[in-house]
Amino acid sequence: MKVLKMNLKKDMRSRHMLSHDLAEKMGVSLVTVSLWRTGRLPSMFNLELLMNVLECTPAELLTLEEVERRNGH
Repeated sequence: MKVLKMNLKKDMRSRHMLSHDLAEKMGVSLVTVSLWRTGRLPSMFNLELLMNVLECTPAELLTLEEVERRNGH
């Protein structure tokens, strides 16, 4: 099964951006950025804003990854 993943940690690191910097530029909480960094995907509105702030494309920020299905799930 393939799942959509966001490469936020890598993209922030390559731009020397800290979580609180991103939160401030986007007008979201530090908790929200933390959720995104640990795997939760942002809303489409925030995803577009995120790409603008990071000056990146969807292909640079998002990837499809193969994951194993667990028994019964």
